[in-house]
Amino acid sequence: MTVNHTKVLSQPDEELREQPQFAGITIWAWVGAAFVVLNLWLLGSWLLGGHFHSVPTGVDPVPLWMTIVAHSIEVITLAVFALTAYFFAYRPWRRDG
Repeated sequence: MTVNHTKVLSQPDEELREQPQFAGITIWAWVGAAFVVLNLWLLGSWLLGGHFHSVPTGVDPVPLWMTIVAHSIEVITLAVFALTAYFFAYRPWRRDG
């Protein structure tokens, strides 16, 4: 014989409320924050260090196929970013409120 116990989910269980938060998420949050700080430091030193200027292409001209590939990657990347933002940020936000 099996017995089913159902609880109303309006209030959380006392046992669940007393459990400590998993420490792994805090560690990964600090690792992510450290990478953000490192990135900001590197970009800031590049921008403020006098190395922020355009560089000429050189003596050899850039081949047409290379220009086409570079611009195609730019367009594809922007399209993938827009679709990702739409499907994973905008749609759930509009659906869930």
